Amino acid sequence: MSSSEPDTAIFLEDSEEEIRRKINKAYSGGRDSVEEHRKLGGIPEKDKTFEILLYHHPNTKFVAGLYDEYKSGKLLSGELKDICKEFLIKMLREHQKKLKKTKKIAEKMVFG
Repeated sequence: MSSSEPDTAIFLEDSEEEIRRKINKAYSGGRDSVEEHRKLGGIPEKDKTFEILLYHHPNTKFVAGLYDEYKSGKLLSGELKDICKEFLIKMLREHQKKLKKTKKIAEKMVFG
């Protein structure tokens, strides 16, 4: 995901719909078919949604478990994307609430 291409980056002000759309379009490390994915497993090292979780999810044991399940084929790409969407939406919703509360205070400090 790249901020130089807005459709391929997650921004702090993105809506839930934008997050869902962007994650659904993100490159995955899944196989060409469910059968192949179950047999060979996914490639988390190539999966952008796994990368987001790896670098941003606070529970490293949870992420390690996702890695193992995805690599073994127990967890499908769509399921991993759903986990990532839920995580990002919750995290950004909390951030946006805090921002809304503190924005006026910050504007007073900066602009007087």
